[in-house]
Formats: sequence, C-alpha cells, structure tokens
Amino acid sequence: MLTKFAAVAGVAVVLLAGALPAAAQSQPKLSAETQAKLRQACTGDIRTLCSDAKPGGGRLVQCLTEKRDKVSDGCKSAMSEARAERQSKMKKQ
Repeated sequence: MLTKFAAVAGVAVVLLAGALPAAAQSQPKLSAETQAKLRQACTGDIRTLCSDAKPGGGRLVQCLTEKRDKVSDGCKSAMSEARAERQSKMKKQ
C-alpha cells in the first residue's frame, strides 16, 4: 500500500508540476527544491481529497482543482510558487 501511495505521490508531483500553465512539453522543468516542496505540501491533500482519482491524464490535478476550497494552504502555496517559478523560467527563454 505504501509503495502504491509513494508512486501516486510521485506521479502527483509530476502532474502538478506539469499542470501549472501551458502544455507540459513546452514548460521548463521545475527545480528539485520546488518539486520537493510540492511533494511535501500536496501529498496529504492528494491522499485525503483525491484517493479515488487514478494518476494520469490530469485527474489528480483536476481533483485538487475541483476541491480547491478544501486544499491545504501549504499545497496552495507550493502550487503558486511552482507556477511563479515556471513563469519566470518561461520569460527567460
């Protein structure tokens, strides 16, 4: 069970990182630090709010978006920071 959850959490971070604006192929990669912050801040929310959502196809991100009023402040903050980092890197391209 823990291994499955760890895999889901890892996928969630990738999905969250990829879901922050624009198409994933054209987005700059988030720093390891930002990815770690997303993982730490959002794993609990994914576990409690989105346990029924299967990873892939943007379903975890969609779940968090649909339940944004219940998403923790820490996860919201981490996603906001990730979005800002990505936008900053895109401006530099």
